[in-house]
Amino acid sequence: MSVRVVNMVMRAAFALALVLGLIFWTGHVVKPLVPLHMLAGIVLVFSVWYLGFLQARLPRGSFGLASIAGVTGLMVLIIGASQQRQPSGSGHVGVQVVHLLLGVTAVGVGEVCASRLQRAAGASAAERRQTR
Repeated sequence: MSVRVVNMVMRAAFALALVLGLIFWTGHVVKPLVPLHMLAGIVLVFSVWYLGFLQARLPRGSFGLASIAGVTGLMVLIIGASQQRQPSGSGHVGVQVVHLLLGVTAVGVGEVCASRLQRAAGASAAERRQTR
C-alpha cells in the first residue's frame, strides 16, 4: 500500500477521532458514536504502526522510531480503552488529556515515519534516473 494513502488514512482517522473526542469531552456523549471513535483510534494506531514498521525496514531506517511508534500506539489504545471503566470526575479529565496528547504524539510519529519513507522513495527514484 502506498505510503501516501496510509498517511492520509491516518490523518482522516485522527481528524474523526479528535472531533468525536471533543464532542464527548464537552459532555455530549452520544453512545452510538463511541464505537466509531474507537474504530477511528484503532485505524490511526494501526496506520502509525505500519508506517513505523516500513521505515524501520529502510536501509537507514530507525528501530528507535519504530519502537516509539509501537509504544505510543499501544499506550493510546490502552488508555483509550480504560476510559470506559473510569468514573467521571477531575481525575478522568487528566486521563482524557493524556489520551489526547498521546494521540497527537502518535500522529506526529506517524508523520515522521511517512516523511522518512517518502524521502527514501524520492532518493531511490533519483538514483534510478541517474543510472539510465
